[in-house]
Amino acid sequence: MHETAQQIEKLGQQTKVQVVDVSDAKQAEEASRSARAGGFTVRAVVAAAGIVRLDSLRNPDPVSAQQMMAVNVDGVYNTLQDLVAGGSESSALIVGSTEGFKGAPALNTYCRSKAAVLGIARAAALELGPLGVRVNTIQPGTIRTPMYQPEKMGPGACELATELQRRTPLRRVGQPEEVAKVARFLISADASYNLTS
Repeated sequence: MHETAQQIEKLGQQTKVQVVDVSDAKQAEEASRSARAGGFTVRAVVAAAGIVRLDSLRNPDPVSAQQMMAVNVDGVYNTLQDLVAGGSESSALIVGSTEGFKGAPALNTYCRSKAAVLGIARAAALELGPLGVRVNTIQPGTIRTPMYQPEKMGPGACELATELQRRTPLRRVGQPEEVAKVARFLISADASYNLTS
């Protein structure tokens, strides 16, 4: 985050870095309040926080499932509150996943959380669009982020990673930079008309 802030500051923009547990509505609200008190106006938010853990209907882990739903779903909802408070001429980008509409074995809760995120995005676009707030989603497949470490996720994870890659039309894992380029466009003024979920 600090590296990103430095890059933004090189462009002549002011930044404020805050570490927030987006699954905690009070923390998210306080971060928003703190930014506004510091003179910042929120013009764009990217709801990209997410976690993935293996789970299935046959081998449930209720604690892990609750954590995934809290971060992946509640976190998006809490992040959008920034825009509601910020007014018009703003943009939200919600990072979902192709697994939210395709599904994947051993990723039951992750898939349902990303399906819920798509529903939040669609509802938010309809609610906030008339106020001048654009809401979009990106639905990437498997991306090589620090979260993508199948060798550390437990039995069957490496096989699942191979299967997910096989199901991808390009047959490869994506790079974060590829998603970032699309994200940058969607939150920019270049996407200011008729591009919303």
